[in-house]
Amino acid sequence: MLINKLKTKCSFKDCSWTGDLLDLVKDHRSQCKYATIKCSRNGCGESFLKEEMEKHDNICLYKYLQCCYCQNDVFRINKNKEIINSSSANAFKFITSSSQRMYGNH
Repeated sequence: MLINKLKTKCSFKDCSWTGDLLDLVKDHRSQCKYATIKCSRNGCGESFLKEEMEKHDNICLYKYLQCCYCQNDVFRINKNKEIINSSSANAFKFITSSSQRMYGNH
């Protein structure tokens, strides 16, 4: 169709791409680094430019991280609480087992 050959430009702010309308719809719009996307993690929903996806991934509060003590997966937003809880539990286990070795089971 003739309309597919119509010359156009990308409508995303700061993008300088120009080309055929068909190429814009078929390829460029889904790949444009200036497209605004939303974080797909449950609870987040923050919007950012596609080119900033890696940056957001490094700070997203709703990304699962592994607790260094218990190996459970926890949201980044809860990581400090999990570390405190896990390290306290591990410290308690260590103190209990150490005192049992030193003083025997009573």
